[in-house]
Amino acid sequence: MVSCLPTDKPAWLSSLYREDTTADEAVDGIYVIEPPIDEAVSIAHSQEQINPWWRVNLQEIHCIIAVNITNRISKFAQCMV
Repeated sequence: MVSCLPTDKPAWLSSLYREDTTADEAVDGIYVIEPPIDEAVSIAHSQEQINPWWRVNLQEIHCIIAVNITNRISKFAQCMV
C-alpha cells in the first residue's frame, strides 16, 4: 500500500473539542494511534455532534483510491461511532 499523507495542507473541522485538537493536527505527519495518556496528542477531534466532518485541501488534483480512518483503541474508542 502506498501512503501519501497530506502533510501540512490546510484542513478544517466542523467544530473543535479543545484548542489543541485542531484540524491541522490530522495532517502534521505524526501517526500515533495511542500515545501515553500524559503525552501531548496529535489528533483532530470535534465536539460530539450530528454529522461531524473534517476536510483537507490537497492543493492539487489527486486520484484517491482509499481513505483510512483510524480510531483510538483506549477507553475513549467509543467516541467515534
